[in-house]
Formats: sequence, structure tokens, C-alpha cells
Amino acid sequence: MAFVDLSAGGRIYASQLRTQGGGGFSQNFLEGLLTEFGITRADVLGFIHNHNASNYCLGASDYQEANQLNRQPSGNDWNTRDWFIRGGASASEFTMYVMSCNGSGVYAYGPGSLPGFQGDPVEGETCPEDEG
Repeated sequence: MAFVDLSAGGRIYASQLRTQGGGGFSQNFLEGLLTEFGITRADVLGFIHNHNASNYCLGASDYQEANQLNRQPSGNDWNTRDWFIRGGASASEFTMYVMSCNGSGVYAYGPGSLPGFQGDPVEGETCPEDEG
């Protein structure tokens, strides 16, 4: 998990990558990261996270099926987006980025995206097989 926010100089900044381990991330984990990085929910323009293989790739029978699974944010993903917006993040700017567990790419879920939307591919981006 990493945050995208505006630095003091008004530049877009991606935080260091942090992992909670296991599947998903808790509100306490997120609040701890915000404190660690010295930002608030209102400062965050988006978050980047991966889908782990144990939840999104192992049950897929083929690459195409795994790719479709990876393009479906979980309920926790959508709830996390909403949590940031309720805390002051801009609903008109906030974007959630999901890295697939099978290296198929990174997908963006921008303002107005709703559950069921399969994400816009982020051009030229791939990721490691499993970051956990």
C-alpha cells in the first residue's frame, strides 16, 4: 500500500510502500501510515495497492480469468476509498490504483467509479507477481 498526496510544495508524492501482511488492510493500519507520513486523509489523492495471489490468482484456471479477477476491487477496496473521501479527500480527484497479482498490469479507478467497473489500464505499468 502506498498513498498519493500533495507534498508541502504542491507536488504529487507517492509514499513508501508498506505492507500489513495477509489479505486486506485495517483502518488502524491506514491511520498509522498517515501518522507515519505526516499527512491526513484530506491530503490523499489516491492509494496504490496490490491484489495478492492467495486471494486473486490461485483459484483462477487461466491467465484471462485471473486478469478479470484482478480488475474487480474488493468490497474492502471500495470501503477504503469511501473512508478517505469521508475524511476529507477530494471526491472529484481521488483515484484508487490496483496492481494485479499476475503481472497483467495496474488499473485505475478514478472519480465516479463504482463497484463493477473493471478499471482503466495504466499504460506501461506492470508489477511483481505477488507483493503479499
